[in-house]
Amino acid sequence: MSISILGGYARNFKINVIDHELLRPTSVMLRRRLFDAHQDLSDYHFIDLCAGTGAMGLEALSRGASLATFVEKNPKFYRTLKETLKSFEEKYSEAQLVSECGDCLGFFKKWQTQYLALSEAEKAKVILFFDPPYEQTKLYEEFFAFLTEDWFCGQLWVEGDRQKNYEIAYYKKWFSKEFKEFTQGTSYILIFDYRR
Repeated sequence: MSISILGGYARNFKINVIDHELLRPTSVMLRRRLFDAHQDLSDYHFIDLCAGTGAMGLEALSRGASLATFVEKNPKFYRTLKETLKSFEEKYSEAQLVSECGDCLGFFKKWQTQYLALSEAEKAKVILFFDPPYEQTKLYEEFFAFLTEDWFCGQLWVEGDRQKNYEIAYYKKWFSKEFKEFTQGTSYILIFDYRR
């Protein structure tokens, strides 16, 4: 099975999707709604945490992101992701991307040091996309607890599902900021903007 990039310079690029119960790419309709509202990501660093197929990070690259980082813990998913990223780089040599097989929280805590060394303008041009398997509610809470410290000033995009993990109102427990909401069925992506 495969899915395709929806827009930008890599439109129609095919992404392999292996059949596994824990692998759940963002739905085409939800991805389309989100990226129709964010068509130009020029100069952004897009960090795809729990990357799975890498579809979100590759969509961001196709729409101008200067760098995409892909973090995936599952070794089987990561092997397929690496193959996809290699094909993408071969076809689009301008794409700047890096990947890591590992735990997203472990990566995130290491990455925080690099982030804090950036200029204010560079910090504002970071998008964190957080989309673990919906059932891993403990991981959501650990990630949010780490992020609520006052150090991040980019954008946080979070995917969830009203039936499989949290109602949207749940996020008010963790975040006082207003957020934009994109929905498809019971799934949603929320955007928290920390830019000053």
